[in-house]
Amino acid sequence: MKLSYESDTGVAKRARLGVIVLQVDETLEYEFRTLLNIPGVAIHHTRVPSGLDVTEETLAAMERHIPPRRRSPSHRGTL
Repeated sequence: MKLSYESDTGVAKRARLGVIVLQVDETLEYEFRTLLNIPGVAIHHTRVPSGLDVTEETLAAMERHIPPRRRSPSHRGTL
């Protein structure tokens, strides 16, 4: 069976933003969605293991959990 369909531009037709959140942060995802409630902008998040205290040393230790920066091939410019 074949079904006809139309695809739209998706939820990220303007931009995709990625956020790395400390494991102990309990509000950042909500705050980003509230601040960036812009049609066509998708926010993706991931968590990085972290201790309860945020210090220079604990931030440096988290670096090994963060992959090198990569730019999305679908990047289209500014908002």
